[in-house]
Amino acid sequence: MTEDAPDPPGVSVVILNWNGVGLLEACLPSVVEAARRYPQDCQVLVVDNGSTDGSVELIRESFPTVEALPLGDNLGFSKGCNQGVAAATHPLVVLLNNDVAVEHDFIAPLVRILQEHPDAFAVTPRMDHWDRQRTFCTAIGGELHQGRFVQLWAIDGDHQDLCGVVAPTLFTCGAAMAFRTEAFQELGGFDDLYHPYYWEDTDLAYRAWKRGQPSWYQPESRVYHMVSATMKRSGIPWTFYLRRNRYLFHWRNLTDNGLLAAHIATLPWEVLRSSWVTSGYSGTPWVRELLLELIALVSALPLGGRVLARRRADRCHQRWSDAEVLSNADWRSVVPDAPPVAFPYR
Repeated sequence: MTEDAPDPPGVSVVILNWNGVGLLEACLPSVVEAARRYPQDCQVLVVDNGSTDGSVELIRESFPTVEALPLGDNLGFSKGCNQGVAAATHPLVVLLNNDVAVEHDFIAPLVRILQEHPDAFAVTPRMDHWDRQRTFCTAIGGELHQGRFVQLWAIDGDHQDLCGVVAPTLFTCGAAMAFRTEAFQELGGFDDLYHPYYWEDTDLAYRAWKRGQPSWYQPESRVYHMVSATMKRSGIPWTFYLRRNRYLFHWRNLTDNGLLAAHIATLPWEVLRSSWVTSGYSGTPWVRELLLELIALVSALPLGGRVLARRRADRCHQRWSDAEVLSNADWRSVVPDAPPVAFPYR
């Protein structure tokens, strides 16, 4: 820190867990060490979503500096994380999945970005796969094509980071992100509209951007992710929620003139396109993927009333249009030699 830089604030590290005793054994020691090395007070809190595998007992017996918050039931990602943030004792929260290990110095670079950008909502680290050879998540941008929202991740075909510098990002991945506790609460936290998971992190950061609160990517902070380790063991059809919640995100957040109408008008094409693309990389028959896509769309329709209520509630807070958000959140603006087309996702 320079002489004029403010002292870093205390930080709460909040980790959501469900039947992840093995994941905690693998990942929690690195978080404890990072908290010990952080120059200010650092609370480590594991929010337990009704585990039955001894996760809470492990924390209390093997990690005496870690607090456990047993919720009793599995509340899903949004509600569980919201409970953890409510129990945090510091003005900044670092949210982690239970399948994420960290470098011992990963906290300070995240905090520095939030201090340097008083209007920022959140910041995300560089997230590599567990093998340390491939990058999972860096900066993320977005584009709109005929009412269809497309994410543009700064990752090339070999899963390497295309950004490499501090840059704006459209959203911060819920598996590893730091944010201002007060701003999180003002936004209402993660929206349980997306229960049990997927797209809630995109939605949260997008709503913050519309309020004029950017998110940032900080590659100096490094973490390592066993991608979807808990989800794959849950038995929940995660691809269904990925599809359904994509529609909910569009309906809730696209507010520029004509965007929602364009999205609705192109829904038949979007259903066909999405199922065809998914069939191509999953290897499953196109007809099956088409059926799953139609089920997801039909399942989203009954939530329309809740979506409209949220659109109305958000309207008075919006400072930036969809076009302004996508322009301001473009990581390629600070990477002049970035390729014209980044790695598309979702």
